[in-house]
Amino acid sequence: MTSPIGRSDSPFARGQAASDIQHDLEFEARLDAAGNLLAKAAARLANNEHDKAQAFASRACRLPYDTYEDIHPATYWLEAELLRQLSVQIEYALDGDTRWIDRSEKLLSEVTGHAAGVLRTVLNSLLVDYAFPQPVVRRLHQLIGDGPRPFADDGTTVSVEERTQLCLDVLLVINRQLELYRIDTEADLASNQAQIDVIQARLQELEARAAAGHDT
Repeated sequence: MTSPIGRSDSPFARGQAASDIQHDLEFEARLDAAGNLLAKAAARLANNEHDKAQAFASRACRLPYDTYEDIHPATYWLEAELLRQLSVQIEYALDGDTRWIDRSEKLLSEVTGHAAGVLRTVLNSLLVDYAFPQPVVRRLHQLIGDGPRPFADDGTTVSVEERTQLCLDVLLVINRQLELYRIDTEADLASNQAQIDVIQARLQELEARAAAGHDT
């Protein structure tokens, strides 16, 4: 005979479902708060306002640790944001354009410690999420390697100061990869404009010859 506790319509099950919904709402609220604060910190870092950036990051890192999900909303948001940005770059890249991995390699040459570990974790997630061609897979394996991973944050062993510093380091990585992406995008636009200028010059030449009554 089935225990009433295990039935989906039992008071216990209904109470558990309500508890899960309440937790999800609270976690989403903390995640939104962390994201808002860290986005402000990133903007301050971009303006070289380190003290203000640290203040915003510290507030994000003082949010409660989620023992149910076993994650901290600030560090979780950072990893998710870096993953989101790289995923967008991959999905909007033209066929054969793998400069996103070139940018990731450059980033790993510039950062160390736990921030590099976060980037390697994100690259590993991309490796799982996408069906890359083998040359890209090999490069990703090389970049991921056996390097350091982010420190284990169980809500008790990592101080707010340590978590804040990690957040600031990862925000610098996020800002830097956006800068590298912008550099590549501006180069593309300049190249495209140069091609447009050549085409326009050729059209003007053809129009001038046609107006003069010459064969083209």
